[in-house]
Amino acid sequence: MHQQVGAPNRAGRQDLPGRGSATKERHQVRAFAKASAGSATIGNGWLGGLGLAALAALVVLCAALAPAAKAAEATPSYAYLQTIGNGGANPEKTIDGGVALDEDSGRIFLAGHSGGFVAIYAPDAETGEAPETFVQTDFRVQNLAVDSTTDAIYFDNTQVTFDLVKLVSDGQPTPSYVVDPGFAPDLSSFSDPAGVAVDPTTQDLLVADRGAAKVFRLDPSDGSIVDVIDGPDGGAFQTPNAVAVNSSGEIYVTDVGSGRVDRFAADGSWIDQLPLPAGSSPLSIAVNPLSGDVAMLDKREDRTVIDGFTATGTLQFSSVFAPDIEGFTGGLASDGASGRIFVNTGNGTARVFVPGTLPGVEAPVGTPGRNTMHVEAEVAPGTEPTTAWLEYCPATAACDDYPVFGAGGVKNPWKRGPAHEGLEEASPGENITIEDDLPLSSNASWKLRVTAENDLLVNTSVTSTVSSPLLVPGVETLGVGSLTETSAELTGRIDTLGDLTTYHFDYGTTTAYSSQAPVASEAAAGNNRQPRTVTQLITGLQPDTTYHYRLVATNGAGAAFGEDRTFTTGQSGTAAPSRAYEMVTPVDQNGALVNGSRDFWSAEDGSWFVTGSGATEPDGTSTTIWQHFLSRRAAAGWSDWSQIDPPRSQAAGTTEGSLAAVSEDGTHALVISNRVLDAGGIEGGGNLYVSDLENGTYEFVGAASDQDYPEGAYGGIAGIQQIGKVFIWGAPDFSSVVFRTVPPLLPEAPRSQIYRWSRNAGLELESTMPDGEPPSGETSPPPATVAVGKRQVSDDGSVSYFSIDFQTGPDYGVYRREDGVTKPISLIENGPPDMPMPGELLASSRDGRFALFSSLAPLTSDDPGTGIGLYRYDAADEDLTFLSAIGAGNVTFYGSSDDTQTAYFQEYIAPNTVLGVVAGDEVRKLSDTPPLTGGVISPSGRYFAWVEDGIRLYDAQTDSTSCVSCPAGGGPSLGDLLGGIETGRSPGNKVPRLLYDDGTLVFSTKNQLATEDQNSNFDVYTYKDGGVTLISPGNGPYDARVMETAADGRDIFFTTDQGLLPGDTNNVSDVYDARVGGGFAEPVQTSQCQREACKGPVASPPGTPALGSGDRGTDVAAASILSVRKLTKSDRAALARGGKAHLKVKVSGPGKVTVTGKASGSARAKKAGTVSVPISLSKSALSELRSNGKLTISLAIHFGNAKPKVVSMTLQTVTSKKGGSR
Repeated sequence: MHQQVGAPNRAGRQDLPGRGSATKERHQVRAFAKASAGSATIGNGWLGGLGLAALAALVVLCAALAPAAKAAEATPSYAYLQTIGNGGANPEKTIDGGVALDEDSGRIFLAGHSGGFVAIYAPDAETGEAPETFVQTDFRVQNLAVDSTTDAIYFDNTQVTFDLVKLVSDGQPTPSYVVDPGFAPDLSSFSDPAGVAVDPTTQDLLVADRGAAKVFRLDPSDGSIVDVIDGPDGGAFQTPNAVAVNSSGEIYVTDVGSGRVDRFAADGSWIDQLPLPAGSSPLSIAVNPLSGDVAMLDKREDRTVIDGFTATGTLQFSSVFAPDIEGFTGGLASDGASGRIFVNTGNGTARVFVPGTLPGVEAPVGTPGRNTMHVEAEVAPGTEPTTAWLEYCPATAACDDYPVFGAGGVKNPWKRGPAHEGLEEASPGENITIEDDLPLSSNASWKLRVTAENDLLVNTSVTSTVSSPLLVPGVETLGVGSLTETSAELTGRIDTLGDLTTYHFDYGTTTAYSSQAPVASEAAAGNNRQPRTVTQLITGLQPDTTYHYRLVATNGAGAAFGEDRTFTTGQSGTAAPSRAYEMVTPVDQNGALVNGSRDFWSAEDGSWFVTGSGATEPDGTSTTIWQHFLSRRAAAGWSDWSQIDPPRSQAAGTTEGSLAAVSEDGTHALVISNRVLDAGGIEGGGNLYVSDLENGTYEFVGAASDQDYPEGAYGGIAGIQQIGKVFIWGAPDFSSVVFRTVPPLLPEAPRSQIYRWSRNAGLELESTMPDGEPPSGETSPPPATVAVGKRQVSDDGSVSYFSIDFQTGPDYGVYRREDGVTKPISLIENGPPDMPMPGELLASSRDGRFALFSSLAPLTSDDPGTGIGLYRYDAADEDLTFLSAIGAGNVTFYGSSDDTQTAYFQEYIAPNTVLGVVAGDEVRKLSDTPPLTGGVISPSGRYFAWVEDGIRLYDAQTDSTSCVSCPAGGGPSLGDLLGGIETGRSPGNKVPRLLYDDGTLVFSTKNQLATEDQNSNFDVYTYKDGGVTLISPGNGPYDARVMETAADGRDIFFTTDQGLLPGDTNNVSDVYDARVGGGFAEPVQTSQCQREACKGPVASPPGTPALGSGDRGTDVAAASILSVRKLTKSDRAALARGGKAHLKVKVSGPGKVTVTGKASGSARAKKAGTVSVPISLSKSALSELRSNGKLTISLAIHFGNAKPKVVSMTLQTVTSKKGGSR
């Protein structure tokens, strides 16, 4: 009989401890099987650190080594249960000898060889429990045997010499023992006693002697030799190591020399030998006194194994020791009443094993598909509920070099499929077939196996190999990247399946496709197994015309055709907006310094701008890491450069900043100080105030003292990586704010709570439970940013969402609060209405209706449980929608649209973590490479930008991706990881606005995408519909990086050292605003080009003034380069060797001197005079020199607004004294 098991359930997720709920108290811990996987990281916590004291403690022991049967069959086996020894009042007593059992009383006898004692434990002794008694002797007790009839104890003694000793009992319920002097064997017949056993039919003592190579039978009364067994079947023993006797008097002897276990009749005649598995090295042996079954301790393939045989000598099972209970193996004993087996491992303990059922497994079979394989395997659960899963490994990997228990590990090539839980046979001996579609690539060979486990044992099948054939390439026609009125960049994705593949695009005004790109040949797609995106730029198109196109790819199996798609070219006559530069920061900045790539923030309409500075102005009131200055735009220019941080006192430790947020109207700020600035503040504490930026007054919000938070209340709010997580929401004028602090601000509040403050109601706890009480647990930190797609309070402030971290208290879950009423939302479908499951809030919609959150447990029936679940909650009908499994470890959520209907996140698609998108209820894989530096989202969610190998822009509507920073002619995108799009937090817990709903992206890149871009530094661009517009000048050796923009894109704020206006001559970093229709002088039209049109020959900057520049006034002292010294012979030789030379430049004043060309470098002049500029050749120039032997280079020297000077020189390769050049 068979059962089919198809869809996986609950794989990859552990159940969690609850508050009395049967749902939450489910548990399974099988340490051996799962130890290699380690703890799963979720959020900022560790799933492995939950302290699951109530969970089952049984540990998986075994992986079957017995030969596979023709069909899966469950068999009896043994599993490790616990360890006894070294407990109670005598922890110094070390169990390092033999083990024996008294079958009548069930007591357990353990030998302490080094301590010379016998420890006697109760039959039900547990780990850490003390023995009932110690029997101290004058001997080195080694191997033990107990006579259940007389209660006598026998052992061999191995100190300087050897001995055989008998202890007799006083017969008391808790007996004491003394040496029997009448038991005195003639030791001259013995050489090296190694094992002892009592014959239950005669009470005789049998002794295996390694040195004498014999087994002796002794009279129990005086120790005289009654009989001798010389060896098996007329031969001789080599090294008999252990002996055991069954209830019929049959004798089993292990011989470590010959690797045999032989069975003898009671009279010593040989019967047969046990059929040991190949490679066995038998060590010890024991017989179950009731059933006659035989247990043998074995060393096989460097692992310790218990082999089990029936009384008739048939091998039943082979069970492997888990690595953490390996050790020197000594005695072995079998308990007939309970079936337990005891093993002494010589490390101060004895291991206890219990009978169990080893699930049966049969090697899987697979049916290949396209990059998938339908795999089935039979499992025999026997009488125990069983979990089983399939495992797979590429045949080209060293699959056989990894242990069977490590599948799914980071470095292990074996990967696991979904788990099938709760497998039970409907009738005795029934097999169950499990089946899955596994992500196995085509045109490859795969090794398959199945593993099954129950509460005690785990079994892995033998391996089968299945080859998946080569199929035609996988082809997907994607959207259009760059699109102009006469050109388009066609994109597609090809899966070569590892075979050499070529491709082209068909296109035309109908599906007859009158043209192809490339025109005369096929383009190469290679044979990389990772699907790759391909592009072809087509030109000569008609404006405002709809075209059809498709991707065609061919490999050794044939051609594959992508689906037809369309695009419409743009209308002609589109012009770039007119922008002008405005200087936001004052020239001298009052001693402050504009630096870094964060702590910049602008008004939505661009009317004010906050600049972060890493250096305090000389007369400033703040000494924290970040200071903040507010500039306002007025009719005559940007002014009111004022520091808006509150005053503070010097405090121990480091604080990151004191500004939490600025109100949208620019009139107020939420600040933190350790000084009393208004009634209610605590001197030296962590005080929050709303400051009035127009009159300089402060209004008290809340405070915590060091008594409330001993780690330091001020640092707990304003400290490193704390200040950026405070602000959550504020009214436009900050008459009401919602925020989070780690130190508690109200007497009844725990740590890490969310508060609401208003001028009317004062301070209240926002993160309250449905019963109105504070939570037992801490709220999760605010979602990483609240600018776009990660808010947790509605725009009007009436609705808030929060989550309680499941590791901090029993009130874990995700909650919604409206009009003072809190409701849990992370509830199991049709489950209890007051028992939320652990989860973390990710985002909520602007109107408060929707929320996105992650859940550690499946909440709906369509959640397969294969990772952390992503859910959308709808407050209108209190409904949950399962969207995707978004990871098996750290969850990275990039944000969502304003209505949460589109979201971007990391998604786990076995075996990789990829970038995914939810559009409505549809889940798509966006990229195989998750963003390395975060991403930015347009408010509607249609567009998402991130940095991969270049800056990528995804359009969810067309499901297409463009590389906006890639040179149109090909080649890598340079330096984008160093700051292409800024995603770091700023005051107000926000990221910059850089992406708009019309598809416009503002970014920085080193790539020269426009003809006007004449440098190799970072410059600021906008991208839209395939066209790029240079925003920064691009005409000098200066970096320009975008920081922030206004909500409508009118203002683009960026930093640069370059002086763009007449008064800016000091070559220090300033903030500029490239403003549409702005400027306080005549605005100049920016240039726009469309991809290929941008790629003309590199020329001098246009003759018209740079963007927004004007005639520099005569009242400004002009910078000048007075002279440049020629390089010395030694400097030229150093350059030619690839080293540094020093160019001496005399300048008129302080400022930065930069050298560009085939050699480059820079230095800063502190005053007028000569500055030494270190320069070195570029790699390409050095290669050219070494190839040709001679190289003429021209270098341009830049200084402020001075006209650059150009110097030329010729370098020659340097010849060493031993010959050759270098």
